[in-house]
Amino acid sequence: MIEGRAPMSSEEVFNIKEVSDYLKIPVSTIYKLIQEGTIPAIKLGKHWRLKKKDIDRLFVQKPKVNSRQRSGEGSPSRDSADRSDGTLEKGGDSP
Repeated sequence: MIEGRAPMSSEEVFNIKEVSDYLKIPVSTIYKLIQEGTIPAIKLGKHWRLKKKDIDRLFVQKPKVNSRQRSGEGSPSRDSADRSDGTLEKGGDSP
């Protein structure tokens, strides 16, 4: 051990391709998740490195609810032509 330095951990570290293979999603999505801050990563020179524990942590976090789901916009709604008794109104000018 070098004086003044902590011992190296045996923690597993991935590159972008390894994370892509591990999660079975495209490399471009990994870059996007890094840019958004969803997955913590460090860039060493031209190379990104990600800790496996940070990747695995994505699966134990509570799922995020987007604003559309909170406001009810994303939920199925009744057709505007639905009547309160559950039948559909006839459309157009016919009687």
